[in-house]
Amino acid sequence: MPAVDVDTALLTIGYGGGQVIIFVVSFFVYMYSVTESMSAGYLVVLTSCEFDTSPNERTLLANSLLGGMVASGLFIGFLADRYGRKFVIRLALVGALCFSMLSAFMPELYSLSVARVIVGTFLSAVASLQVGFLAEFHAVKWRPITVAICSQSQGLALIYCPLVAMAILPYKFHVDLSSNYDLRGWRFLMMLFMIPGWLALVGICLVPETPHFLMSVNRPDKALLALQWICRMNRKKWEDMDITLSVDNSGAVDHGGFWKNVGYEYKLLFTKPEVFKFFICLMLIFGIFFTSIGLGIWFPVIRNMDNSGSNRLCDLVNNNPTFKHDHEVINGTKKEASPCNDEMTNLIDPVYYGLTYIGCFILASLLVQFMLRNSRPWC
Repeated sequence: MPAVDVDTALLTIGYGGGQVIIFVVSFFVYMYSVTESMSAGYLVVLTSCEFDTSPNERTLLANSLLGGMVASGLFIGFLADRYGRKFVIRLALVGALCFSMLSAFMPELYSLSVARVIVGTFLSAVASLQVGFLAEFHAVKWRPITVAICSQSQGLALIYCPLVAMAILPYKFHVDLSSNYDLRGWRFLMMLFMIPGWLALVGICLVPETPHFLMSVNRPDKALLALQWICRMNRKKWEDMDITLSVDNSGAVDHGGFWKNVGYEYKLLFTKPEVFKFFICLMLIFGIFFTSIGLGIWFPVIRNMDNSGSNRLCDLVNNNPTFKHDHEVINGTKKEASPCNDEMTNLIDPVYYGLTYIGCFILASLLVQFMLRNSRPWC
């Protein structure tokens, strides 16, 4: 058999247990990134009384994780291209899980916010690299539907978080460690949110690096080992495949150093013709995340603002009691702050939100499969 590229080799091996294992690992990687992101909405409410937070402090806590994700997101892709998808995801999982565990024991707001920023710095790699890791173990014909189905992990995470909260929060469980420090329910809730991450970490340690990356850094011997692993997991004999990989020398050009390469690549994004496509992709991504993950983070908070059912969603947002001023000035005098409330009494509606999310992804998966069957010239 003549030398072939990685995609042809994957197609020759076929779909089987190897791809299923990669799918399960990627599923938990993505699920953990979403559950960790969802924790922001719960922390804002559940820590408001214990830390006696002001509106500005709640905003700080709410944005800390996402701030870390934005900061590290500027160079995560370059690290993955240099050191490998598996290496960066594994390192990011270790960092995110360790600092998330540490943040669950923080005694006051500002140390908690700093810890959440560090968690977000690592979490950016977890959230963004799993798609590439998953796709590079699948031939081109399987990638769209596989990625679409794996995205169901977002919906499952949206269901997992309120279900865990319903199992923990109503009992008001806490452990007193001293007269002024105790472990309340929200701390144990954060630990349970990390369970998908621990499963993902175990899984990522048991699978190989992607053959596409190994070929891009001129390591065909390691790429062959990765393909042999897939073949073995698919219960096929490597000797029957007769696969020889063709060496691709069209890898990325090194422009001197890591930051010089980062600067060079970003410069390309803002030059024609890439700049127009780049901004179109940005708008699409921002729109998708604003209406999906963004609303998912805040839906539990918004839904617990008023359980009477007499207010519309926009009314609750405009009259947000979570972020309103603690003291309102009326006729020259300050009005007393409303009593502190750190209870979340409605968690069933966020479950319905997650189920709706899963339904939409099922529809998207069907549309992707339909496009594959009827748009072959684009594949």
